Amino acid sequence: MTSTQRPVVRMWHGLVPADQAEPFHQHLLGNAVGEMRGIDGFLDATVLHRRDGDRVRITLLTTWADEEAVRRYAGDDTAAARDYPGDDQFGLEPDPHVTHFDLAYRLGADNAMGIEIIQPDGLDTPETYSHVVAASGSRMVFVAGQMSDDPDGNLVHPGDLAAQAEQVFANLGRALSAAGARPDQVTKITIYVVGHRREYLPVIEQARVRLFGDHKPADVLLGVETLAAPGYLIEVDAIAVV
Repeated sequence: MTSTQRPVVRMWHGLVPADQAEPFHQHLLGNAVGEMRGIDGFLDATVLHRRDGDRVRITLLTTWADEEAVRRYAGDDTAAARDYPGDDQFGLEPDPHVTHFDLAYRLGADNAMGIEIIQPDGLDTPETYSHVVAASGSRMVFVAGQMSDDPDGNLVHPGDLAAQAEQVFANLGRALSAAGARPDQVTKITIYVVGHRREYLPVIEQARVRLFGDHKPADVLLGVETLAAPGYLIEVDAIAVV
């Protein structure tokens, strides 16, 4: 079943003496973050320091694919903080609890304008796609080919290319959202159409614009004999940089 759950950010705080901040930082990376990196669904970690008199407040922000990934690390009581052997050697005053947030939006300084649409000299200007897209960002998202499936994986709208195209691009949007990506962060899509003919383009483009709006990722459109199963008429995959 397709999941549209957003990634989860887990926030923990602790206080250490100022002269122990850097040693504890290394201890944190080598133990807690080291363990997290081996867990399916762990995405990234950020460690923050803030001086508070003669102590430093440590904040650990970790991002997880979903709540199930958090449970693989934290166990059933996901609100309780984890501790590690050696924590007390640094004079740590840990917060025994953590806070969880849904990751609704991420924007970094290096990718505030991370998607650059380039129109090369000497090439035509397409209405719905771009010849060249340059991207900068910290994470790549690869979305498998989306088809006209309902949440149970069943074909919907058999024989109706326009309706299937709407379903496919809607499913693509759900997949991007599940990875914390937006449609305007997509750099390239590939569209596969059974028995493609030029007159199919308007209905495909209508569904495409419904997801992407004015954003024009690079694309490849391929006419194919068949897709994975009978009845499917269109499939779209995507690459995003976030």
